[in-house]
Amino acid sequence: MIDTLAGSLGLNSYDPGFWMPLLCFTVFLGVSVAGAILDGVDLGVGMLMPFAQPEQRDRMFTFLGPWRDMNVFWIFLGCAILLSAFPKAWAYVSSVLYLPLMLLAAGALLRGVSYEFRLRALAGGRTVFAAAFALGSLMTAFGQGLVLGRIAVNFGTEPGSELFAVFIAFCTVAAFILLGAAWLLMRVEDDLQLQARGWVRRAARLTAAGVVAVSVALGMVNGGVFFKWTESARMPVVLTYWFALLVMFVIIELVVRKVQRARILIWLPFILTVLIVMSVLAGLVFSVFPFFVLDELTIWESVTGLGTTRVLVAAFAFFLVVLPLVTLWYYRDMLGKERKARDVLFMKRMD
Repeated sequence: MIDTLAGSLGLNSYDPGFWMPLLCFTVFLGVSVAGAILDGVDLGVGMLMPFAQPEQRDRMFTFLGPWRDMNVFWIFLGCAILLSAFPKAWAYVSSVLYLPLMLLAAGALLRGVSYEFRLRALAGGRTVFAAAFALGSLMTAFGQGLVLGRIAVNFGTEPGSELFAVFIAFCTVAAFILLGAAWLLMRVEDDLQLQARGWVRRAARLTAAGVVAVSVALGMVNGGVFFKWTESARMPVVLTYWFALLVMFVIIELVVRKVQRARILIWLPFILTVLIVMSVLAGLVFSVFPFFVLDELTIWESVTGLGTTRVLVAAFAFFLVVLPLVTLWYYRDMLGKERKARDVLFMKRMD
């Protein structure tokens, strides 16, 4: 398949003009997936702040503390890779998605500022900065949802397309809430866990509606995507994909219904939510590949020249070794249970 694709471009699979843009695209996808999951937890917990009690809100901020700076890193790294490696795609995307991208950037800035100010604020001002953090999280999630919705309708500007993008934005907000709530469900064991159970159930249903809506729009608006899905050789894979998504949503519903009697499986909703997010992104890439912008720009048409791409590939050789190790070290405690004061052993001072 790789040789066929390279041949259709007038290249061979060993030509740097073929594999270097493909490597850059793979790195961009990896950063996008990491941002959707790791920063998605941050967004989800942030948007749930207004629905928590003040004591619970303080705990939720404490949960986010160790990974706060790293979570913001993914969005800006993804934009930097897109701008440097695929400038033509960046020019196109930034022109048709100007408002969603500005909303995303403003939300990320508001999240960072409000979190830092809350750490230094007096008790009376913390509520204000907590609300600002929740608003920034909502803006960032909604902006990402608008981007996804506009991609699904192939950047259409009709009123119906705009309304559909808004609906997908709300579903994306629900997906991030599902991710954050499932993470809380796994980490805590008290009344906050019971609240997280309700959040998971409500968010999962709207997330499922969004997954169906994006898929239907992709197939209806883009004839090439529909043909790719319904081709006889790919049909079993597509049907298996849909069945797996359905099973994952059903299992999440079943586990959260029995959360008090299924503590051994309490981690399962979070793992399945991560798999759902990865599956949706993989399905989107499968649908539009080899295009970066569907029917407009392929991955190879999005680069301006091999000189810049060579420099980026050399940087990625170091990047692909160091970043996974740093990420594993930085997030090493992310899946653990909440650590309470009584669980921490302090060494007694020896006189």
